[in-house]
Amino acid sequence: MTENVTVSYNKIMAEKKYGVFSSSEDPQKLALTVKGLAGLIPVIILLAKLKGVDLGADELNSLLDDIASLILILGAVLTSCMTVYGGVRKIVMRFY
Repeated sequence: MTENVTVSYNKIMAEKKYGVFSSSEDPQKLALTVKGLAGLIPVIILLAKLKGVDLGADELNSLLDDIASLILILGAVLTSCMTVYGGVRKIVMRFY
């Protein structure tokens, strides 16, 4: 069973030019979400310059790493909450 799922996943990914970053509408194009996120980088730089902060390559890389870490932490917290909620719901439904 696991083999079939892996083969299906690999086949789907082979058809997509950008893998998981491909558009769901046209697998040969980059997803709009990725384009939108990439478009935020100049806005972040502009806002930082307006505030008097000079963002060099190192500072920008550090900022992007911090944002990526924050997203991972929020994802972990969200999935943990979902797991606890599912477990509590299962217990409540079993006994009531």
